[in-house]
Amino acid sequence: MNKYILLIGSVIVILSLAYGCIAIKNVVFDKNRYPYLSEERYKEEIKGNQDVLAMLADKKDNSTIKRDVLHYIYFDSDEQKNNFITESNKIGYKIEPIEDENGIIIILNSTTDKETIDEQVLEICNLAVKYNGEYDGWETSICK
Repeated sequence: MNKYILLIGSVIVILSLAYGCIAIKNVVFDKNRYPYLSEERYKEEIKGNQDVLAMLADKKDNSTIKRDVLHYIYFDSDEQKNNFITESNKIGYKIEPIEDENGIIIILNSTTDKETIDEQVLEICNLAVKYNGEYDGWETSICK
């Protein structure tokens, strides 16, 4: 069954070719939970996740299988990066440097269901913005 996920304003509409519209879910921006993100950036990250998850689904990925999910963050200065790393270590993130660049990779072993990925991305992006970093997306392997 092919599914298409659309973001219309603050509403996610999941469409199925076989069954028509099968789910509608409001995307509610929570400024208290993500104080450093703008509502626009919040929606941008949700949409980006939908695009990657749709590509994984097209490849028949099993989103319930845990695997490494790599999140990329870049900084303009070592001070910004070091402040981010200090707070990330308190959270318990596994961090690797990006060679020859002022960035890091956060490696999380997790499933790739929508809720898990959205939570990871929004939390990491919020923290990156707090320290003037740039969250640059995530990647993972395909698991079948």
